[in-house]
Amino acid sequence: MLTAIASGATCDSSARSYAAGNGVRTIIVETANRFARDLMTAESGFAFLKQQGITLIAADSPSAFLDDSPTATLIRQILAAVSQFEKAMLVAKLRVARERKGLGGRKPVPQPEGSRQKPQE
Repeated sequence: MLTAIASGATCDSSARSYAAGNGVRTIIVETANRFARDLMTAESGFAFLKQQGITLIAADSPSAFLDDSPTATLIRQILAAVSQFEKAMLVAKLRVARERKGLGGRKPVPQPEGSRQKPQE
């Protein structure tokens, strides 16, 4: 729901109306880098929430989104960029692991119990 509320332009109206209709004025996230997994989404989501009068607070660093200083903006953007990098690295590692496993980069599809074929000797 948080992603839907924060991503303004792509937000479905039910999430926005829920936030507006229930008087949501503060959203608490675990850490600043968990707010979004890429820099542009984090910054546009933060700007959208701020425009709507919604306060965003990171539990591990309460002033990360509250302070408007250039230093706070720099730190917030660095955290978002690092989060984006970590996500990209994880996706790349998983792709390589799937290719090594012989799935050609596709995600594995679970097989129903009893349908697994025994390896041929």
